[in-house]
Amino acid sequence: MKKIIQVHIFRGENQFVAELPRLAVVTQGKTLDELAQNLREAIALQLEGGNLADFGLADNPSILATLNLSRWRMRNLRSSPRFRAAFLTLPA
Repeated sequence: MKKIIQVHIFRGENQFVAELPRLAVVTQGKTLDELAQNLREAIALQLEGGNLADFGLADNPSILATLNLSRWRMRNLRSSPRFRAAFLTLPA
């Protein structure tokens, strides 16, 4: 059983996009804050009423987010406290 839900995040043309391959979930948001909220909701809906073991997950899994952004975007985001806070508060 996996203890980590992997999330791949990238910048689309107009929005940030998050993909969760293990859960077959894709969501997006105009800001990282909106993406984090949409991600919480998408994970909750996908797992609602289900057994984590059905998804190959152990109880209380953690979320590991991988960001794939250009160097220019990373320089701008790295200085943003909202960027850091948005992903430190994602629930398992």
